[in-house]
Amino acid sequence: MTQASVWYNTCPVCHGQGRIPCKSCSGAGDVSDMHLGPGSSATAVQKSKAAPRCACPECGGKGACSCTACHGHGMRGTPAFTGTIY
Repeated sequence: MTQASVWYNTCPVCHGQGRIPCKSCSGAGDVSDMHLGPGSSATAVQKSKAAPRCACPECGGKGACSCTACHGHGMRGTPAFTGTIY
């Protein structure tokens, strides 16, 4: 009989934080109004002091999004087998 278990390791993508920098705003949390068009999402832009700024629609102004590799948990399960195989 085999007993399956799971070993949890720190997520290699977010390094255990559960969040990764937003790709749309490069972690800034805001984007230029002129880069937001009707029906479009934000594009990665450098901050421009001349352009009006608004909260990034991708991350809600937080500058980070939930890690897609660990679903925001910071840990990833790796299957491991313990016990005896008969």
